[in-house]
Amino acid sequence: MDWMISGLRWLSCCLPKQLISEGAMSHARVRIGLTVFQLIFKKLTSSLTTLKYDFHKWTTVIFDGSTGTTPDTESNRDKFGKSKCGRGESAFPMLRIVTLISASTRLILDFTYGSSQGKGTGERTLMTKLLAQFNQKNLLFLLDAGLYCPFAHFGNRRRN
Repeated sequence: MDWMISGLRWLSCCLPKQLISEGAMSHARVRIGLTVFQLIFKKLTSSLTTLKYDFHKWTTVIFDGSTGTTPDTESNRDKFGKSKCGRGESAFPMLRIVTLISASTRLILDFTYGSSQGKGTGERTLMTKLLAQFNQKNLLFLLDAGLYCPFAHFGNRRRN
Protein backbone atom coordinates (compact mmCIF):
# COMPACT_ATOMS: atom_id res chain seq x y z
CA MET A 1 0.00 0.00 0.00
CA ASP A 2 2.82 2.38 0.89
CA TRP A 3 4.59 1.55 -2.36
CA MET A 4 1.41 2.19 -4.40
CA ILE A 5 0.90 5.70 -3.08
CA SER A 6 4.57 6.67 -2.83
CA GLY A 7 4.32 8.45 -6.18
CA LEU A 8 1.56 10.70 -4.81
CA ARG A 9 3.50 12.06 -1.84
CA TRP A 10 4.49 15.19 -3.80
CA LEU A 11 0.79 16.19 -4.04
CA SER A 12 0.44 16.87 -0.37
CA CYS A 13 2.68 17.16 2.62
CA CYS A 14 -0.02 15.72 4.87
CA LEU A 15 0.48 12.06 3.84
CA PRO A 16 2.16 10.13 6.66
CA LYS A 17 5.45 8.38 6.03
CA GLN A 18 3.82 4.97 6.54
CA LEU A 19 0.07 4.46 6.12
CA ILE A 20 -0.23 0.95 7.53
CA SER A 21 2.03 -1.20 9.63
CA GLU A 22 4.06 -4.08 8.25
CA GLY A 23 1.97 -7.21 7.75
CA ALA A 24 -1.39 -5.48 8.33
CA MET A 25 -2.64 -6.33 4.82
CA SER A 26 -1.69 -10.00 5.23
CA HIS A 27 -3.44 -10.21 8.59
CA ALA A 28 -6.54 -8.48 7.21
CA ARG A 29 -6.63 -10.90 4.26
CA VAL A 30 -6.61 -13.83 6.68
CA ARG A 31 -9.41 -12.30 8.79
CA ILE A 32 -11.61 -11.73 5.72
CA GLY A 33 -11.33 -15.35 4.68
CA LEU A 34 -11.35 -17.18 1.37
CA THR A 35 -15.06 -16.87 0.56
CA VAL A 36 -14.88 -13.11 -0.05
CA PHE A 37 -12.05 -13.54 -2.57
CA GLN A 38 -13.92 -16.38 -4.32
CA LEU A 39 -17.01 -14.17 -4.66
CA ILE A 40 -14.93 -11.27 -6.02
CA PHE A 41 -13.31 -13.58 -8.58
CA LYS A 42 -16.67 -15.05 -9.69
CA LYS A 43 -18.19 -11.56 -9.97
CA LEU A 44 -15.29 -10.32 -12.11
CA THR A 45 -15.23 -13.37 -14.39
CA SER A 46 -19.02 -13.50 -14.82
CA SER A 47 -18.74 -10.31 -16.88
CA LEU A 48 -16.52 -12.22 -19.34
CA THR A 49 -19.30 -14.50 -20.58
CA THR A 50 -19.37 -12.70 -23.92
CA LEU A 51 -15.83 -13.26 -25.11
CA LYS A 52 -15.08 -12.07 -28.63
CA TYR A 53 -14.28 -14.51 -31.39
CA ASP A 54 -10.63 -14.57 -32.36
CA PHE A 55 -10.44 -17.52 -34.79
CA HIS A 56 -13.16 -18.13 -37.42
CA LYS A 57 -16.11 -17.55 -35.07
CA TRP A 58 -14.41 -19.44 -32.26
CA THR A 59 -12.93 -18.09 -29.04
CA THR A 60 -9.54 -19.60 -28.26
CA VAL A 61 -9.01 -20.68 -24.67
CA ILE A 62 -6.07 -22.44 -23.09
CA PHE A 63 -5.90 -25.01 -20.31
CA ASP A 64 -2.68 -25.09 -18.36
CA GLY A 65 -1.61 -26.62 -15.09
CA SER A 66 1.06 -25.95 -12.54
CA THR A 67 2.09 -26.87 -9.02
CA GLY A 68 3.03 -24.64 -6.14
CA THR A 69 3.81 -24.65 -2.46
CA THR A 70 1.54 -23.51 0.34
CA PRO A 71 2.41 -22.35 3.86
CA ASP A 72 3.37 -25.22 6.14
CA THR A 73 0.27 -25.23 8.33
CA GLU A 74 -1.59 -28.21 9.74
CA SER A 75 -4.69 -27.51 7.64
CA ASN A 76 -2.63 -27.29 4.44
CA ARG A 77 -0.80 -30.53 5.30
CA ASP A 78 -4.17 -32.24 5.83
CA LYS A 79 -5.71 -30.88 2.64
CA PHE A 80 -2.78 -31.03 0.19
CA GLY A 81 -0.16 -33.25 1.82
CA LYS A 82 3.56 -33.13 1.22
CA SER A 83 4.95 -34.68 -1.94
CA LYS A 84 7.28 -37.61 -1.55
CA CYS A 85 10.53 -37.89 -3.47
CA GLY A 86 13.75 -39.91 -3.43
CA ARG A 87 15.12 -37.91 -0.49
CA GLY A 88 11.98 -37.96 1.68
CA GLU A 89 9.14 -35.49 1.49
CA SER A 90 8.88 -31.89 0.36
CA ALA A 91 9.41 -29.07 2.84
CA PHE A 92 5.97 -27.55 2.19
CA PRO A 93 2.54 -28.88 1.23
CA MET A 94 2.12 -28.86 -2.56
CA LEU A 95 -1.01 -28.01 -4.54
CA ARG A 96 -1.85 -28.48 -8.21
CA ILE A 97 -3.78 -25.79 -10.09
CA VAL A 98 -5.36 -25.88 -13.55
CA THR A 99 -6.51 -22.65 -15.19
CA LEU A 100 -8.67 -21.85 -18.19
CA ILE A 101 -7.31 -18.73 -19.88
CA SER A 102 -8.63 -16.65 -22.77
CA ALA A 103 -5.87 -16.62 -25.39
CA SER A 104 -6.76 -13.25 -26.89
CA THR A 105 -7.25 -11.29 -23.66
CA ARG A 106 -4.88 -13.29 -21.41
CA LEU A 107 -7.54 -13.30 -18.68
CA ILE A 108 -8.10 -16.20 -16.32
CA LEU A 109 -11.67 -17.36 -16.90
CA ASP A 110 -11.75 -20.08 -14.28
CA PHE A 111 -9.48 -22.30 -12.23
CA THR A 112 -9.54 -25.24 -9.88
CA TYR A 113 -6.98 -26.69 -7.52
CA GLY A 114 -6.32 -29.74 -5.40
CA SER A 115 -3.64 -31.93 -3.94
CA SER A 116 -0.59 -32.62 -6.08
CA GLN A 117 -0.26 -36.22 -4.98
CA GLY A 118 -2.34 -39.36 -5.09
CA LYS A 119 -4.71 -41.01 -7.53
CA GLY A 120 -7.15 -38.69 -9.28
CA THR A 121 -5.24 -35.49 -8.54
CA GLY A 122 -3.63 -34.88 -11.92
CA GLU A 123 -4.15 -32.06 -14.39
CA ARG A 124 -6.63 -34.12 -16.44
CA THR A 125 -8.88 -34.67 -13.43
CA LEU A 126 -8.86 -30.97 -12.56
CA MET A 127 -9.46 -30.06 -16.21
CA THR A 128 -12.53 -32.33 -16.22
CA LYS A 129 -13.87 -30.42 -13.20
CA LEU A 130 -13.41 -27.14 -15.08
CA LEU A 131 -15.14 -28.48 -18.20
CA ALA A 132 -18.12 -29.59 -16.11
CA GLN A 133 -18.72 -26.12 -14.68
CA PHE A 134 -17.90 -24.00 -17.76
CA ASN A 135 -20.75 -23.82 -20.25
CA GLN A 136 -19.87 -21.21 -22.89
CA LYS A 137 -20.27 -22.25 -26.53
CA ASN A 138 -17.93 -21.81 -29.54
CA LEU A 139 -14.72 -22.35 -27.61
CA LEU A 140 -11.59 -23.71 -29.23
CA PHE A 141 -9.58 -25.45 -26.52
CA LEU A 142 -5.79 -25.53 -26.66
CA LEU A 143 -4.03 -27.96 -24.34
CA ASP A 144 -0.45 -28.36 -23.26
CA ALA A 145 1.39 -31.64 -23.77
CA GLY A 146 0.20 -33.22 -20.52
CA LEU A 147 -3.49 -32.89 -21.41
CA TYR A 148 -3.59 -34.62 -24.78
CA CYS A 149 -5.76 -37.62 -23.78
CA PRO A 150 -8.84 -38.55 -25.84
CA PHE A 151 -11.96 -36.79 -24.57
CA ALA A 152 -14.42 -39.65 -25.12
CA HIS A 153 -14.85 -40.13 -21.36
CA PHE A 154 -15.99 -36.52 -20.69
CA GLY A 155 -19.69 -36.37 -19.93
CA ASN A 156 -22.24 -38.08 -22.18
CA ARG A 157 -20.64 -37.02 -25.46
CA ARG A 158 -20.44 -39.71 -28.12
CA ARG A 159 -17.82 -39.97 -30.82
CA ASN A 160 -19.25 -40.21 -34.36
